[in-house]
Amino acid sequence: MKKLIYLLVFVLCISDLNIVNAEAPKNKHILIIYSKDEPKDTVQVRILDSLLGHFSNNITIIEDSKLDTINKSTFNYIFYINLTAKKLSPEVGSFVDDFKGSVFIIGGSIEQSSKRFNFIKTNGETLINSVTLLSNHLEMPCSEDRIIVNINPDTSAEILLLGRKIEGGNIPLLVKKNQSYYLGAESLFNPIGKALGEILFSFFNQPSEKQLHKYLRLEDVNPKADYKVLMKIAKYLKNKQIPYMISLIPVYLNPKTGEEVHLSDSPQLVKTLQYMQNNGATIILHGYRHQYSNEETGEGFEFWDVKQNRPIMQEQSQLAKVRDDFSTEQKYQSYLIKGKAYEKKYITEAIQSGVQELVAHKLYPLAFEAPHYSMSQMGYKILSKHFSTYIGQVQLTDQTWEGVYAPIYDSTPHFLYGMKLLPETVGYVLDGDKNSINNIRSTVLYNKEFSDAYISGYYHPYLGISNLKKLVNIMESVPNAEWLDLKNSENHVSIPKITLTSSHGKVIVKKTFISSDYERNYILKKIVIWIGVFLLLLCLIVYKTISKKMRKKTTSID
Repeated sequence: MKKLIYLLVFVLCISDLNIVNAEAPKNKHILIIYSKDEPKDTVQVRILDSLLGHFSNNITIIEDSKLDTINKSTFNYIFYINLTAKKLSPEVGSFVDDFKGSVFIIGGSIEQSSKRFNFIKTNGETLINSVTLLSNHLEMPCSEDRIIVNINPDTSAEILLLGRKIEGGNIPLLVKKNQSYYLGAESLFNPIGKALGEILFSFFNQPSEKQLHKYLRLEDVNPKADYKVLMKIAKYLKNKQIPYMISLIPVYLNPKTGEEVHLSDSPQLVKTLQYMQNNGATIILHGYRHQYSNEETGEGFEFWDVKQNRPIMQEQSQLAKVRDDFSTEQKYQSYLIKGKAYEKKYITEAIQSGVQELVAHKLYPLAFEAPHYSMSQMGYKILSKHFSTYIGQVQLTDQTWEGVYAPIYDSTPHFLYGMKLLPETVGYVLDGDKNSINNIRSTVLYNKEFSDAYISGYYHPYLGISNLKKLVNIMESVPNAEWLDLKNSENHVSIPKITLTSSHGKVIVKKTFISSDYERNYILKKIVIWIGVFLLLLCLIVYKTISKKMRKKTTSID
């Protein structure tokens, strides 16, 4: 009996241990320390943030000059990203040396400031054109030559990543010794970001299983979409038993012609979208109009002033002002404050109107995708109050919309304010480009070599079904990959009077009877139509009755 009791206790202990190990990565508290010279340096910090967001949703980011404001004992892991190419300050060196956990340093000269990293010598910089991940011997070309730190580790270090110099030969790029890691890169854009993401599994002592995820997104569907083409695609994907997403824009607007079309003006399209939603599709809110200035829906940016390359600060009909338009700095700052207030109101109204109009048609968005992946930090903060899930890629800075990024796996980075990012990683089929399918195939071959990777892309339905089948065939050829059905995961959408949640394949809708002005007007429009139909039928009945009586009367007189 005692042996049985001991056995049960042992099993329970092992079970508890497994539970702790399984949950530990998300419970780890990560500190990112950074030094920067220019605002653009924030881009690299946010790439690192998005990579680490796969392993923890508890990330603190602080500039190196403010280290004295935090207690390092509350952190499990430290990352220091040095973008200025300067030496570590004595304060950072002491902070790193005294830390008991794992430390990861990116960039800069470190050996003179940290005893912990005395196994590395640095000697200027060099250029590379590819990187090789030694864990799987995967070599990935760089889209352009990259500057890296020329490092010379001693024999006690383990080399994890190599760079190929443009003049030939390999050079260590990422090395480690015990719990100390060093990456001699000045940019984390891919392929370095992909390689770093894979190495982080061993850094966090987390199993790197090759569990892959696939998703397909139908892009830029709006009220003028061809419902017949969509129905063909819907039946094809239903027959293949493939879940998919529809990036839906509730309103079509062409400022040049004045044409404005809502879903209420396209009843056949609404029926098609409802059919798709009931047979494998999940709706994604893709902005409200997908345009801002004079661009047509689907072409324009909605949450970014692309002409000024800045957040939207005024109505599109108003003149955009810059610093030179103001006589004093105080007046300019007052203008910026008003601009931020306008942006907040503009984005909030667009998000809420989009959800309201879709829900009025029994179409239930579970995630959000910004048009052209462009949105300011304020935009993400506002969005996070309404959506728990973001689809696609993210804008990394308020300095420019160019240079969007997504990790190869899902992530909950600090700068998305709690939203989970489901990345788009393989691109899309480009109209008229015969090489785009081959480019997607090549990208898929790379991506499937990474842990927890997403094989995810999108397709414009107006291109027809032929190229869609080619894209699906490429994605289906990936072994050990599961199609992502967003309704199976937990998602939350909330605006006044409407709440949507999903899990285990079900969507739960909570709303007031009439939750918006749009829905009230839509219901009234349907009532008027039904009354009109009823009156028309009544008139026909009366007309036929009178005609019949007149014919009988004529026959009686004869």
